[in-house]
Amino acid sequence: MIGNITLRDIQETDARNDNLHRLIGKAANGFPDMVWGSGGRGSRDRTAVVAEIDGETVGMLMGRRQPDTMYQPRTFPSNRNEGGLDELEALAPATWFIDGLTVLRASEGQGVDEILMAKAEDRARETNAAGLSTIVPFGDTGLADFYRAKGFTVRDQRNGYYSLGDPVTWFLMVKDMRRG
Repeated sequence: MIGNITLRDIQETDARNDNLHRLIGKAANGFPDMVWGSGGRGSRDRTAVVAEIDGETVGMLMGRRQPDTMYQPRTFPSNRNEGGLDELEALAPATWFIDGLTVLRASEGQGVDEILMAKAEDRARETNAAGLSTIVPFGDTGLADFYRAKGFTVRDQRNGYYSLGDPVTWFLMVKDMRRG
């Protein structure tokens, strides 16, 4: 590890943070409206944090607590991508859903991802979630391997589309954190 890694809540002033914009762009499910709409504070069950090394933004985590019971996924006929993702999310009730966990390439291998994953696990415990969940696109083997190494398994998959209309298969990955 190089430098001192710290976490802090995302703030409205981060809207001008170029590194954070790169991280949001890098995260497959990064939703800037979630971050800027609440000034990064969100509700008790929502988290938006940045990781910094010596004051420079190098990583971020965005996530939220899923409802305890299965819910009927919304359907968006005009947006083929969104419907498939909602269907997958509905298969992971009572989990803490990772919308995005990403680190700038230059800071990979310095432990930033470990600290961000630990924060996600802390939030899952704080919100009494049964575990963690996220959605990754087929073909991003590095991302899938990262989550597998952290104890996630593939629960289900759906065919869908990237925002530009390119087809993709999405995988729901879940880590059970219940004891016993």
